Amino acid sequence: IFLHLENITEDKEKKIIHFLKSRKEVLSVTKTIGFCELEFRSITLDIHEHYKLLEELKTAFPDTIKSHNSVIYYKFHQALNYFPF
Repeated sequence: IFLHLENITEDKEKKIIHFLKSRKEVLSVTKTIGFCELEFRSITLDIHEHYKLLEELKTAFPDTIKSHNSVIYYKFHQALNYFPF
């Protein structure tokens, strides 16, 4: 999930990162340069849990979360092979 933030301060950013890291479904949080300000990866049981997480985030930081973009994978494979056969 790519988070586009506004009215961001160092303190607000730390609070968002802490919020995300405290969630069991969040695997990683990355501070980015360019397209968005923060990116995080999560694994949820279904799409409803995904949107619930986003709603909780937007409710906790209503003046900071401008928008978001999601990249959703419906199935996760344990072994990935990036080398061509």
